[in-house]
Amino acid sequence: MAPLGQVDHDNIERKLKDVVQELYQIMVQVSTYDAMGRSSRDVLTNEIKNLSQALQALHTAASPPNQLPSVPPELLAYVENGRNPDIYTREFVET
Repeated sequence: MAPLGQVDHDNIERKLKDVVQELYQIMVQVSTYDAMGRSSRDVLTNEIKNLSQALQALHTAASPPNQLPSVPPELLAYVENGRNPDIYTREFVET
């Protein structure tokens, strides 16, 4: 995988900090949770939704679809025929 550029690195770092902040907010809400209070439940629900969104944003930033490694179609056919991909790799290197 290619090394990340500084802009990508900063973006991912910011998104990771957002996730940590959301986890901290959930910790605060859980430690002060009032099971009988409706507002506590609503606030905790919102914090969990925010965490989910932050995790999705981090995932999207960390793994853009255009940077995924490509798998050669020959290797896919080799595996689909029930053969060991390690043997394919060895044969590829030897030729």
